[in-house]
Amino acid sequence: SWQQGVNMTTNHGSATLRNIPDVALTADNVYVVYNNGISNKFGGTSCAAPLWAGFTALVNQQATTGGPPIGFLNPAIYTIGTGTTYAACFHDITTGNNESPRSPTNYSAVAGYDLCTGWGTPNGTNLINALTAHLMVSPTNLNFGSVAIGQTSNQNFYAINASNLSLTGTVTSAAPFRVTSGSPYTVPAGQTQTVTVAFAPSAPGTTNGYVIFTSNSGNSTNAVTGVGVFCTAPQVSIAPVTPVTLPALTVNLHATVADDCALYGGTLSTTWSNVSGNSSVTFDDINATNTTATFTTSGTYVLRLTAADGALSTSRDVSVRVDAPPVITSPPAATNILAQVNNLPVVAGIAGVAPACLTVGMFDPDFDPLYCQWDFGDGAQSTDCDPCHVFTNCGQYAVNVTVSDGLAWTNATSLVNVACPMIITKLQAKLNFAKANSDSCTMSGVLDLDAGFTLTNNTAVTLAIGGAPVEFNLNAKGRGVSAFGSCKLAYNKKTKYWAFSANLAKGSWQASWATYGLKNENVPKPGIWVNMPVVVVTGDDALGAERPVNYTAKAGKSGSAK
Repeated sequence: SWQQGVNMTTNHGSATLRNIPDVALTADNVYVVYNNGISNKFGGTSCAAPLWAGFTALVNQQATTGGPPIGFLNPAIYTIGTGTTYAACFHDITTGNNESPRSPTNYSAVAGYDLCTGWGTPNGTNLINALTAHLMVSPTNLNFGSVAIGQTSNQNFYAINASNLSLTGTVTSAAPFRVTSGSPYTVPAGQTQTVTVAFAPSAPGTTNGYVIFTSNSGNSTNAVTGVGVFCTAPQVSIAPVTPVTLPALTVNLHATVADDCALYGGTLSTTWSNVSGNSSVTFDDINATNTTATFTTSGTYVLRLTAADGALSTSRDVSVRVDAPPVITSPPAATNILAQVNNLPVVAGIAGVAPACLTVGMFDPDFDPLYCQWDFGDGAQSTDCDPCHVFTNCGQYAVNVTVSDGLAWTNATSLVNVACPMIITKLQAKLNFAKANSDSCTMSGVLDLDAGFTLTNNTAVTLAIGGAPVEFNLNAKGRGVSAFGSCKLAYNKKTKYWAFSANLAKGSWQASWATYGLKNENVPKPGIWVNMPVVVVTGDDALGAERPVNYTAKAGKSGSAK
């Protein structure tokens, strides 16, 4: 290597040969800096023989005032003895002439020069430096700071080629530092190569290391340091979700995430996913902690939020119930109807009479258990789904039922006419199985109508015997005629009750009467006893009672109940 501080003298000045210690002078790593340009030239027009055999070719002639490098090819290593004084000039190996440079422009053309001895006494300060060749590395060191264990931090070095020769080499390091890109490298003249180094600590504490650049034109050892720190997994909290009932299919999701690894270079990410459920779930923003989820069908879903910081991850689940409300398939109805008059059920359900029993048709799409809440319209309630209720007064009631599956509910209302009691004094029915439209019936009874009831022309009265209604329009005297017979309603001032009687004929009531036991079959004497309901409805008044009758019959011929 060049020896530090060796002087060379010329008739116009002195030159000092210098180098970076312990760097071998090879074909690409010797540079000469001509420092003072025009003001301080080397003198003389002739030189002695070259100072060192084989020191032959100038390969970089770029020179400007202030000392840009001039490179020489030198296939061997030479040593200049300490204190040895030389005159210096340049020998042009192309022309064979010895030259003393007179300006920096002398080096702009491609040529070859030998360093040779000369003459004269020192009177200038021209400087010749021997330097390492093309490789330069920036920055000289890297500090990664604190990085969470399990995470990775990346920083960059830059390999700079300061000459017009191609630069090639490799970069190495030792764990926990690692070269992730930029090695091996080839850097054209005057260009820069990025070299990325990663620090991935596996243990807490400070780690010091080196990143070593080697090249065809010099090496560089650069210090790196970093601190590994422990951190905890992300903390995830999700607010409970209130069940949603169809047709609303969207729920709001609210979550909070805290993470200390993000303080040490970690990147926190969050992701929602559907763990279980009846169908797919669409998230408005799958990576946002606060978002919405949209469902297509009812059911119970488990949604999961996962938070990851590059080293550790945490997941939390939240259950979402999407409920389909129950369906009422048939409205509230009485099971012990005395008669259906103008689609209004008439039941016997006041005190002292059999209670009115009610039911409702219902279904739950989610197959959840169903619960009922009845309101009978008279202030009384029941949680039975098939209740029986005794009304304190006869009259018309709006009976309401609410059906719930515990999350959603639906309701329905039906009108029920609770019949006031009546006294049936006579009931007799005859059935003709051999001839159509030949049934007949007679009845009489006592009615307790409202005190304000009065007869007017066209007073409507419906008589239903055994569930078969017949309608009459009464005149002011209480008489009425229909296609099936006649009836009479009269007020008894002495008893203060209304007497009612009817004679029906030419009817076809066998289907209704069969419900109560008057069937087309052999029923010999002494016969069977059956209960025949009788209902009289006028205005808002409904009166009803059941009359036991004895029934005998000959199949295909006739039957009698009385």
